[in-house]
Amino acid sequence: MDIGFIGLGNMGGPMARRLIEAGHKLVVYDTRNDAVAPLVALGAQVASSPADVADRVETVMASLPSLLISKKVALDEGGVIHGKRVKRLVDLSTTGSRVAAEIFAELAKKNIVQIDSPVSGGVGGATYAFVGTAQTLPLGSQNYASASLWQLVTHSTLEGATALEQGDQVRIVDGRVYRNDVPINDDYVPMEYRSHDDWGPEVVPEGYYFVMGDHRNNSSDSRHWGLVPKKYIIGRVQVRWWPVPHARVF
Repeated sequence: MDIGFIGLGNMGGPMARRLIEAGHKLVVYDTRNDAVAPLVALGAQVASSPADVADRVETVMASLPSLLISKKVALDEGGVIHGKRVKRLVDLSTTGSRVAAEIFAELAKKNIVQIDSPVSGGVGGATYAFVGTAQTLPLGSQNYASASLWQLVTHSTLEGATALEQGDQVRIVDGRVYRNDVPINDDYVPMEYRSHDDWGPEVVPEGYYFVMGDHRNNSSDSRHWGLVPKKYIIGRVQVRWWPVPHARVF
């Protein structure tokens, strides 16, 4: 898969490296030559600007240190918005819902999809390329959270998720998730990210979903505030970055 990557600092650098190691072809950009050099040594191509990255690939990822830089990279002269080939921008930065919405609106005018997907787990999470895949999910009129930090257990054939039919029972025992008393396949979650709590059992009714964080020890999810009504889910999974060797666009 051809991927553009902008921002190769403490977070972006390890993630870009993991993508290359998994066999993906990267076009990279950073303002610092010393950040670019290690990726070039691994086979990445260098771009001259964010727009140049967006000229070469359909999927661009960005891991940037501030709101201002995120907006500049996405929207300013020489930014991703001016790319001729790009179709989606996966923003791994912690930009917040307001700025993410602003970027989304501007990119949409050029038929570019912005996917707000902040990284969980800090530098350690970045080192293991433990990043999310979904768009922003509203949880009420005032409170927003990022679905990229959650596993949505719903009708799906994706690795790391399981099909949960209406009326099925979800239960957690010592951190292990069960569907109708059968453990789901969540081996993609590292042991150090697993919790040892219990939850349920509870039957998921029609129109609701159970969501659970990849970083089980730190996630605020359905274990804490219950099931999510379908009407609050406004996005869908468009890209998968974990497991890294199976990254793809849907």
